[in-house]
Amino acid sequence: MPDSVPTSLRIIRGANRTLGRVAPTVAARLNARLFSRPRRFAPRDWEQPFERLGTRQRLRSGVSVLTAGEGPAAALLHGW
Repeated sequence: MPDSVPTSLRIIRGANRTLGRVAPTVAARLNARLFSRPRRFAPRDWEQPFERLGTRQRLRSGVSVLTAGEGPAAALLHGW
């Protein structure tokens, strides 16, 4: 594996490979959870002005949303 791959990612890959062989259902469940939930970070300095424009809410599903303005709803999504 190239040195450019972080050690933490190498550990996760190895653990996933092993768990996938030993307990594939558990591995699938764990990976679905890791994939569908980004790591939580405090807003960065450059994000603060945008954060102040709206109201942060958490949906029943656990998804965090920022609502701002009036008019038709629009969803702005990004990959993580």
